[in-house]
Amino acid sequence: MARQDKPDESSETKHPRRVAAPNAKRPKHPNKEWDELVKLAWNASWWCERRKKYIYCYSPNLEDIVKVPMTPSDWRTIRNKKRDFRAAGLMI
Repeated sequence: MARQDKPDESSETKHPRRVAAPNAKRPKHPNKEWDELVKLAWNASWWCERRKKYIYCYSPNLEDIVKVPMTPSDWRTIRNKKRDFRAAGLMI
């Protein structure tokens, strides 16, 4: 039996909106470092949507929401958001 490099998508937990809209594209953040966080969440089957001042990232288990600010912020904010993503179950 051949080894699979990629896990079967049916066994992976996905946010219901990702299942409903399989061709949806992730929102882009103007800051490269913040965009990397949004990309990690999107690739981990989270649902991310851009609103007025934040990108809202919803976990696949429907329990956690992490808001990523769209405006420039204090240097501590990026590390605090990484902590929030880790607490919500995202492997960073």
